[in-house]
Amino acid sequence: MRSLGQKIILGKSFQRFEIIDGQQRLASLTILLHCVCEALKALNLEDALKTAVNMDNDYIRDSSTGVHKIRLNGVDDSFLKDVVLKTTGTEMVGREVTTPSEKRLKKAKAFFSDKTKGMRFADLNGLIERMLNRLLFIRYEVGTEVEAGLVFEAMNDRGRPLTQVDKIKNYLIYLAYRKDDPDLAVSIKPIMGGNIQKCDGVGEVRRR
Repeated sequence: MRSLGQKIILGKSFQRFEIIDGQQRLASLTILLHCVCEALKALNLEDALKTAVNMDNDYIRDSSTGVHKIRLNGVDDSFLKDVVLKTTGTEMVGREVTTPSEKRLKKAKAFFSDKTKGMRFADLNGLIERMLNRLLFIRYEVGTEVEAGLVFEAMNDRGRPLTQVDKIKNYLIYLAYRKDDPDLAVSIKPIMGGNIQKCDGVGEVRRR
């Protein structure tokens, strides 16, 4: 991850980090925590409701500022917050799934909702304990975009294979730093990221 500095909203200070590798896992964990909160609220028990409120505030969205704990890339972020992390139909923003990544987010919500629905309070508490106290994340901070690209390529062998667009993006960022132009390097990422999202799933369609 890479530090993006401090962000202050309504008197609260937040340390923001850009996730280089592991965004999908953290997004999945956020969705699972949200589904656990939904299941707790459905029990309509005082202790369960209190636990759900605390979990939501601590790990999903700060209630006093409305700031979500995780922000995804591009339009995936609004889909996560406006559709996936909503409980009722009236809360959700009406929008169709338009990208493969949005489809995966919606599918994850449906899967976790099905698995947590109807669970007992004790079982939900046990699941919370395992998620919060037994999961291990390695935090390694880098300082520049070029370092981020190199780390991403080195560590991504455990995730989805890098696309050609990913590799081109990282190479262009590297060249920008070679030219001693960090502003150019920073500008490359959102442009290439949008192209990656547009191309996502094209290979799967062709293989059918």
